[in-house]
Amino acid sequence: ISARQGDALMAIALSVALVLELSLGSNITGPFWANYVLGLVVTGAVAWRRPLPVYMLGAELLAAVVSTAAGGDLVENPVSPFLAVIVTTYAVGAYAPQGWDVFGLVVGVVGVGLLRVVGDQGAAGDYIATELLAVLGPGFAGRGGRGVALIYTWPLRPCHLGGVWGAPRSLKYKMV
Repeated sequence: ISARQGDALMAIALSVALVLELSLGSNITGPFWANYVLGLVVTGAVAWRRPLPVYMLGAELLAAVVSTAAGGDLVENPVSPFLAVIVTTYAVGAYAPQGWDVFGLVVGVVGVGLLRVVGDQGAAGDYIATELLAVLGPGFAGRGGRGVALIYTWPLRPCHLGGVWGAPRSLKYKMV
């Protein structure tokens, strides 16, 4: 399967898990639209995490903030939205263009901060742990993974050595 198909399958699996978590949970009290509709926005955004990672992270966090403000249970009980944010934040580090990756991490930090404010959860230790686990850790891991991918693919990227006659094959490739 292709990477895009894998992302779509991951989004479907997270969405099914979310619906099961919300349907079978015992203390789910929020409105339907705040839990299910916005929850599916959060998990469904994983399907577009490679081509639009920063936008998808913003959409996930915005949906979670709106759900929390409306009394939804997305950030308290189910695990699927949290996993979706982690996967998308990794994609910000791995697939966002240079400069956008830093902007995406700032979006993630601000979004999680807004969740803490809107959800009226004030413990500083919990906030810092959430920032490290959901935003900074996956973002930097994705950025580090980008460097590893370049190491494995650099000999496969051709360059033009205009005017160099008979250059050895090793000189016709450059490290990106």
